[in-house]
Amino acid sequence: NKVTNENGAQDIKVKMIVTLNGSEAEFEMEVDNRTDFPIAEAWFPVFGGLKGIRDRLKTELIHADGAGGMPYKGIFKTFPATMPWTNINPTVFMNYPEIMPMPWLDIHNGDEGFYIGSHTELQVTTFLFQLLPLSTPDLNWPSEDLLPKGMPSGLLMSVIRHPFQRRGIWKSGTTVCMLHKGDWHAGARRYREWVDTWMEIPDAPEWFKECDAWQNLIFMANNG
Repeated sequence: NKVTNENGAQDIKVKMIVTLNGSEAEFEMEVDNRTDFPIAEAWFPVFGGLKGIRDRLKTELIHADGAGGMPYKGIFKTFPATMPWTNINPTVFMNYPEIMPMPWLDIHNGDEGFYIGSHTELQVTTFLFQLLPLSTPDLNWPSEDLLPKGMPSGLLMSVIRHPFQRRGIWKSGTTVCMLHKGDWHAGARRYREWVDTWMEIPDAPEWFKECDAWQNLIFMANNG
């Protein structure tokens, strides 16, 4: 009924709702903030101990990227050497709509996969990954002999919303998680299936279809 931290108990109530629907699970959060403190982050759902699908080294992370690349595709092979947000553990994160043009990702091995998508219109969303409990000096995956006996390791993944709301009830919208056969295309189809329920793409006028256009490609900036 209350959120407690080092500053004491705050009058903030949190309700988490999980709905099972076949091979999918829908996650929703409702926060009743009765304080004057703005809530900056709401982490839900959170998955821990991710070590790939069956074989970690054959697992890929597919995500939409505004620049057309996928910098974290090999995150289950080599964890990127980045540590933002002053975290103790190596961390990477992707923001929608800043970096990701679409808020979904897919973890797959070519034959099976796990889809996570924000099925909420136009809400700032962060996908975060942390390598726990420790890493090598180059922030890579630790070998078994580096871990204390019996200590598990893996990725912590969370979908983070950003309410920035004082006093009142805030609702997160829906995060959909789905197990599927096949590669990342199954996840892409699932996201498109949801988008088609609400997005209307206007038909371009004829003058636009016939007009001239130009494209500028830069292979090296003027600063080298």
